[in-house]
Amino acid sequence: LPLVMLWLVAGLLWATATTWGGAEFARLRGLDFAVIGLVVWQAISGCWMMTAGAPGLTINAVWTWVGLGIMFLLLRQLLRSDVERKAVCSVMWGLAVCLAVMGIYQRLVTFPQQQASFERNPEATLQAAGVHAPPGSAQRENFRSRLYTNQPTATFSLTNSLAGFLAPWLVFGLAISAANWRWLLGNRNALIGMLFGLGLIGTCLWLTGSRTALLASVTGIAVIAFAVLWQNHQRKLAILFAGGLAVLLAAVAIWMASGMAARGIASAAWRSVAFRLEYWQSTFVMIAEHPVFGCGPG
Repeated sequence: LPLVMLWLVAGLLWATATTWGGAEFARLRGLDFAVIGLVVWQAISGCWMMTAGAPGLTINAVWTWVGLGIMFLLLRQLLRSDVERKAVCSVMWGLAVCLAVMGIYQRLVTFPQQQASFERNPEATLQAAGVHAPPGSAQRENFRSRLYTNQPTATFSLTNSLAGFLAPWLVFGLAISAANWRWLLGNRNALIGMLFGLGLIGTCLWLTGSRTALLASVTGIAVIAFAVLWQNHQRKLAILFAGGLAVLLAAVAIWMASGMAARGIASAAWRSVAFRLEYWQSTFVMIAEHPVFGCGPG
């Protein structure tokens, strides 16, 4: 866990600086205590249930949670001024745009090249990928199906992971644009850059095909639209917008539940929901057996 080790070192240096170096310690707030409590609870759960599962995986998961907690607290302690927060948000926005460009490039260039290479020489492609899959094996079919999904992953292992990263930054970009629309209209270059970045992130998010991430993005955009209308004293319009959106969502839910949904996206969505229902059923049984500390992380 090299990243966790680095965060532990960073946390130790920060603790040393605040203890003996005279660095200022920012006051902890309710959200900080909530995160600390979650990390402590995960650690207790891991120690309590370690012998019931795989100790190695549990220990690694506990330390991962500790690393996440330290990362969160360090960011809360070190990023205090508006300039520092703006700098981090700018870097993360740029990273999201770059990953979106990479995902789009994968869809348009990389994946077609890989598929053509696989058709010409499957064995060489499998060997280059480090996959041992004899003809007729399940591993070979799984590799082939993954190769032809055409869903971008960028630097992530799964396309849903990429979608989960892009979705909040799409909403973030729209929120920043909505909060500063007058300034953007007066700065053409900034407006073009923001629209271009939003377009790239939105396009890549759509190419991932992640229904959950798209639904989350639409929900975030709807909240932003409601907030903008409400803050501009368009209260009646905001209420009308929220009501119309609720009616639309209810109509879609009824349409899908009534069996009128067509094949393709809708049927795939139902299969995805069915899988999750099975996960949740198993989870409820685990909660009933271990209601306080669960089964341990990992």
